[in-house]
Amino acid sequence: MVRKLLLLLVLIAPATFAQEAPPADDPAAQVAKRLSAMSERLDLSDEQQSELREILVAGAERQRAIMESHGITPESRAAGERPGRSEMRALRKDMKAARDATDEKVAAVLNDDQMSEYRVMREEMQKQMRERMKEQQ
Repeated sequence: MVRKLLLLLVLIAPATFAQEAPPADDPAAQVAKRLSAMSERLDLSDEQQSELREILVAGAERQRAIMESHGITPESRAAGERPGRSEMRALRKDMKAARDATDEKVAAVLNDDQMSEYRVMREEMQKQMRERMKEQQ
């Protein structure tokens, strides 16, 4: 169960803050949906939206490259292939580093209040993810 939860969090967590995620193979749609939720909730300026779009697209591309480097592709996921425990640890470490780097760039664009709310949004998204995992079991 823990392994499934970790895999799902690694694959989907950065994708969106919304309940329904766009297809995993469409990073532009994922970024657009995530940015839309952020814009509304954080009251982003046009300039912030533009800067964040670039940051989020680069982050999504980086995360996709990391997953592929660990042998996780849309095709392998569709086939039900799952990485082993040691591969998951390495993947989780690499993905965390990528998310941290993206968050650092996001923090440079947002003010303190917006960044606090951004962190709340991430926590809420992770909670929703855990609930969906429970429902699937």
